[in-house]
This record gives sequence, C-alpha cells and structure tokens, in this order.
Amino acid sequence: MIFPESGTTNEVKRNVVSHYLFTKDCLKHDLREILRWPMRFFLNQIIFPRRSWYAAALRGTLINLINGRFTVAFVYKDVFVESYRTLNLGKDSIIEEGTHILGELTLGELTVIGPRVWIEGPVSLGHGASIREGCIAISHTTIEEWVGVSSNVHFITFDHQIGDVTRRVGRIKFKPIRIKSGAWIGTNTTVMPGVTIGTGCVIGSRALVTKDIPDNSLAIGAPAKVIRQLGPEVGGGLTEDMKKKYLYEKW
Repeated sequence: MIFPESGTTNEVKRNVVSHYLFTKDCLKHDLREILRWPMRFFLNQIIFPRRSWYAAALRGTLINLINGRFTVAFVYKDVFVESYRTLNLGKDSIIEEGTHILGELTLGELTVIGPRVWIEGPVSLGHGASIREGCIAISHTTIEEWVGVSSNVHFITFDHQIGDVTRRVGRIKFKPIRIKSGAWIGTNTTVMPGVTIGTGCVIGSRALVTKDIPDNSLAIGAPAKVIRQLGPEVGGGLTEDMKKKYLYEKW
C-alpha cells in the first residue's frame, strides 16, 4: 500500500476542517444558538433565578406552555436544553441541575432525571421512571414505567463499522435499547447497542450488558450473565411453585 506524502495529507486535513467550519448547516446551528441564548438566559437568570422548587415549577410549567400544554413540571436551574420544542414533560416530572439535553426527550408522569445527566434524544422515560446523577442516554433509548437507574449508568446505542487502515472508525450505526417496566439497573453499568432488559430484572453494579436479559432475572458481571430468576415477592423471593420449577430446572 502506498501512503500519501505529508504535504498531501496536510492538504486533505485542511479541506476536511474547512468543510466542517463553513458549511450551511454549521452556520444555521450557530444562528439558532444565538437566537436561543436570550430564552435560556431569561428562564435561568431573569425571571426564575432561584434554585428552589417553586422556581423550578414555574420554569417547567412555562416550558410546557411553549409546547401548548398546561402541566406542572419541575426544571431546576442550569439545565441546558437544545430546543424547548422537543422537550415533552409529564405531570410532576423533575429535571435536576446540570442536566444537558440534546434532541427530543419525552417524560411520563412522576419521572425524575437526576443532576448532571447527559441525554441525546430521542429518549423516552415512562411513568415513575428515574435516572440518577451522571448517567448518559444516547438516542433511541426507551425506558419504561417504574424503572430505576442508579448513578453513572451508560446507555450506548451506537456503534461504528470498521473502516480501512486510514481510519478504523467507520460509519455510525444505531441499535435501539429498551429497558422494560420495573427493572433496576445498578451503579456504573454499561448497556450496549441493541440490548433489551426484561420486565422486573435486576442488573448488578459495574455490569456490562451485551445481550438481552429475560424477564425477572438477576444478572451480574462483565459481560453480564443471569445467575438466577427472581420471584414476585419483596426481595425477589420465589413462590413454592416457582421454587420447585426453578430447582428442578437447575438440577
């Protein structure tokens, strides 16, 4: 294989940089940011400068009014939203400080997004779901009702094709992630593209989930493996019928 000379390589780099700096899309994005800045400044500094719950309620309710809905929601100070038009807040939903939202976000009633969460939509959370601080949710992530997500959990929905020798990071491809109702995701877990975690599952801390997890399973490890089934009782206990079936299948 013949590699280009250094001068040619530098010329290609300059062309690539100029392409990204001076395209129409880049200029449109910058113009939108200039127009949105007064709105963000108005919401965070002028009319609702406080960090209290009532200031958050006024801010969230105003955002819903912008989208034609009259619903009380709580958006705390220093929340960055790329576009208020793509923010759909359910009744009594909460977005805490320092969260960064790009693209579409849909929240059901009583949902909670903790501080310093990074979201790149479209992302949706169902009724009563919660995500704690430091989580990352990339587009095409669906979290159903009453799911509990601990801190620093990453939902990664995109992958790269392997490119040629000049650039191994190839074209991006997305595979949706779905977390079904009632599941609990432990701290520092990473969920990989295309994974579905079943209803009522528990994923242990620091797990790496690379494949689907069946309903009512306890999975731990990297890669995550199912170590036992969970019953309907508090603590994941099994009924007598389920114990007989589980022990029979195990042995």
